[in-house]
Amino acid sequence: MAIRFWEMYEETKEQFKLRIIAGKTGMDTVVSWVHMVEDETIISRFSGEELAITTGMKAGQPNWLLHLVQEMEQKECAGIIVNTGMYLKEIPADVSMWCEEHQFPILEMPWEISITRLIQDCCMRIINQGQNEIQIGNAFREA
Repeated sequence: MAIRFWEMYEETKEQFKLRIIAGKTGMDTVVSWVHMVEDETIISRFSGEELAITTGMKAGQPNWLLHLVQEMEQKECAGIIVNTGMYLKEIPADVSMWCEEHQFPILEMPWEISITRLIQDCCMRIINQGQNEIQIGNAFREA
């Protein structure tokens, strides 16, 4: 059960006002699930291919977002979407530069857009893709 990050972005960018900040060349990765992340300690439990969404609640802590994306990249995560406007007004330049250099996708979504709706939409796409793969596999076995 997975979908390409690029495909998910193309299908949802207008609805959720998503904007690529950096790492566009790294978007040809698979997204296996979507997680809300406000603390980097949860990254140790990731297995790879996760897409994270954050409000940037810890933006007051120095280099928090940079450390988060670095840890995510080490765990082979698909990328991150940052909900800007409340806690984090914009993605810091050092973070976007690092993401571009390491081809780690970082997207921005305005605060007024519902994170819940985005997560629901993305997870449903992943589940539907998985069901399609099962149906195709079954069709081949029956043939």
